[in-house]
Amino acid sequence: MSDPRIAAGMARQLARRDAAIAGGASLRGWKVAFSTPAAQQAAGVNQPLVGWLADTSELPSGATIDVAGWTKPTVEAELAIHVGADVAPGGTLQDAAAAIAAVGTAIEVVDLDRPTSEVEDVTAAGLFHRHYVLGTADPARAGGDASGVTISGALDGETYNAQPDPTAIIGALAQVTRFVADELGRHGETLRAGEVILAGSALPLQPVAAGQRLDVDAGPLGTLTLTFA
Repeated sequence: MSDPRIAAGMARQLARRDAAIAGGASLRGWKVAFSTPAAQQAAGVNQPLVGWLADTSELPSGATIDVAGWTKPTVEAELAIHVGADVAPGGTLQDAAAAIAAVGTAIEVVDLDRPTSEVEDVTAAGLFHRHYVLGTADPARAGGDASGVTISGALDGETYNAQPDPTAIIGALAQVTRFVADELGRHGETLRAGEVILAGSALPLQPVAAGQRLDVDAGPLGTLTLTFA
């Protein structure tokens, strides 16, 4: 049975998206939140949640973000799925894998400005999203191949966490793509070619503060950097 809080929150989120697009923003893709059982339990849901990404919140690696006035600035080290073909809801895992054109790394910056248990409002507001950074997409990993990819995060040169297999945390990338396509379908949306999916944090969420520098190293996918002011 679907969660009415998620349905109501998605309706409000998509209405905000439509208004932003009418104001000049473009849809860049989607993000997955609460991708682990522990995160879902803390939020009181039984599934991950999906939010939209605008081109206007994308930043280049090396950018500086002013976090003055934020409640709890936090970073997520992620893999990015680059979609090369439309993915209809209700299809197979093989369909989803075939639609993955490339894989890259990403950083998402969020502001945890309310309790995660406020599911409808959290969903409506875009799941805490503030900014994201995308690394170079590797087309040799079409189909969702993440073999040999590791991911680690460091603040001011000190590693705070590392994961030798990100898919052990977020799931196989074809499964993530299948979930996003199916969840969007439940809300009247379609996952389209050219969109990107931030597949969920492969490391525990890490608070950051002004004056710190973040480096996310995804091994063969390269390194991304942000500074906070």
